[in-house]
Amino acid sequence: MLKKIQSVDLGQIAVHKFYYKGTKLSKVAFDIQGQTNGVGYDKYSYTNDLITEIKTYSANNQLLAITTLSYNSSNQLAEVVKVEPSRNYGLRTVFSYSLTGTVVVQSFYGNTTVQESSTNQTTTFYLLNGEIEKKDFLSIDMNYTIVYVYDNLKNPFENVTGYNAIKLYSFINNGLFGSNHNLLQQTTYFSPDVIDSQVDFELEYNNNNFPTSRYATGSFSGVYQYLYEYY
Repeated sequence: MLKKIQSVDLGQIAVHKFYYKGTKLSKVAFDIQGQTNGVGYDKYSYTNDLITEIKTYSANNQLLAITTLSYNSSNQLAEVVKVEPSRNYGLRTVFSYSLTGTVVVQSFYGNTTVQESSTNQTTTFYLLNGEIEKKDFLSIDMNYTIVYVYDNLKNPFENVTGYNAIKLYSFINNGLFGSNHNLLQQTTYFSPDVIDSQVDFELEYNNNNFPTSRYATGSFSGVYQYLYEYY
């Protein structure tokens, strides 16, 4: 079971520590440098084997946000609503699935009760064997595509109950926690067939084929770094 991630992501340094009841997440403590309310913890709640609520608290135990997750009849993530009571703000993210393996994600904002105003952003994920192979992002200000390549070994969250079901939401919020396997390469295109950037990663693994480190190489060396510890 994953115990700790130390990361540098676009220069932002963070530490996440993971706690469990059996194989279910109970708490994730975070320390993210340079971010408002960057020190605190998330408390996880389940319904059967699906994660249905995440409450975010500050370091002094003040409730900052409540995230409610709901699923369709196939146990696919259908909707996530995150509300921040102190700001009377809410963001609702809707996931629409197709038979061809694409998932269209749209978000709406509002208050803690109703979220109906569109963010005018659409993300489309293209899945292959359950893995995110490509992402298209469209908005009023920016359009881009990212293509992903993975290894065939074990992701740090492989044994965490319910986490695979929320990987698309985790992937959107922080690339640290998404995917079934481990990212080897991501290539960004702002126009078709013209590469804007390509990030390659090198990984080290333990004897159980779980990654212990993942580092960006080349011109992105030092920009992305991840260290993993296990129980």
